[in-house]
Amino acid sequence: METFAIRLFKSLSDETRLRIVLLLAAESELCVCEMAHALQEIQPKVSRHLAQLRTLGLVADHRREQWTFYRLRDDLPIWVADLLKAMSKERPAGLTMARTRLAEMDRRPRDIISPPAPIRLLSPVQAAKHRSRKSRVSQD
Repeated sequence: METFAIRLFKSLSDETRLRIVLLLAAESELCVCEMAHALQEIQPKVSRHLAQLRTLGLVADHRREQWTFYRLRDDLPIWVADLLKAMSKERPAGLTMARTRLAEMDRRPRDIISPPAPIRLLSPVQAAKHRSRKSRVSQD
């Protein structure tokens, strides 16, 4: 049975996956379209590699509106975080160019996503009316 370390290094031996991980380490969170633009890859290819990284447990995702955003998992072993930090310090030329393309990207999702709707708190009187209305509906 392969250890996490073996699966990690096998996964990072692919140049596209390595570039994705280093870009996420540098940017903290990106959607697939941003990574595809920055890495000059097609979106299905980036998505396929992200799925493999998610299966490995290296990245986590969440949806906001129609976009899926990815980030490195917060609970990675310390040695993995240290390894990625050391690799990022080498400043690979491809990473620098990817970050430049990302900075120049028009209409990035983070710039056009509407902020979450504020939570509307009911006054005690409104809350009581709401509860009584719900109970009448459920009794019918």
